[in-house]
Amino acid sequence: MAEFFLSDPARGIYLECNLSPNGAHWTCLFDSPRRVHSELPDIGARSEGSCVANGWCARVALPLAWLEKHLHFGTTTRMNAAFILNSPDQQFLTCVPLGRGEPDFHRPDCYSTHCRIKLA
Repeated sequence: MAEFFLSDPARGIYLECNLSPNGAHWTCLFDSPRRVHSELPDIGARSEGSCVANGWCARVALPLAWLEKHLHFGTTTRMNAAFILNSPDQQFLTCVPLGRGEPDFHRPDCYSTHCRIKLA
């Protein structure tokens, strides 16, 4: 599984976008950690995915105008990208350190304007 999060620097809400190898995506706004504000079935996003010999790849294009209007998207937007690999013996990867304990990607206070992949 792959997902990324974008945090609104003005209002504190955040967007989660999940990607799958079949090209599907799911987007949702949260107004606090794990508290759904609204699911976003059609914001004009386009996604695609494919399976390859040693894994899969996916991508999504989100409309910039929507991001700017609803998330105040810009240079102060904080984000995180996260991956769950190797089911059932899962390995969790994340761009930002999320602290100790069970992996929980819903920590918008930890998101960053600079991301690097790290083991969660």
